[in-house]
Amino acid sequence: MQQRVKPKGLRVADIGYGGGIYSRAWVDLGAEPVIGVESSRVMVEVARANPASAQSLSLMKVRLQKP
Repeated sequence: MQQRVKPKGLRVADIGYGGGIYSRAWVDLGAEPVIGVESSRVMVEVARANPASAQSLSLMKVRLQKP
């Protein structure tokens, strides 16, 4: 990620964060805040089982609806 963008101080939205690996990587690289949005209950449980690397990371589950 650092080869493409300098993340320090950037606000990041990780849509479909899955297990939260990239969300945590953004935080570790200095992005703040990082908000992860996921619709899969299973992936939310996986991501929340791993403690957040910083308080600037928020993971949330959303319910998708048809338009």
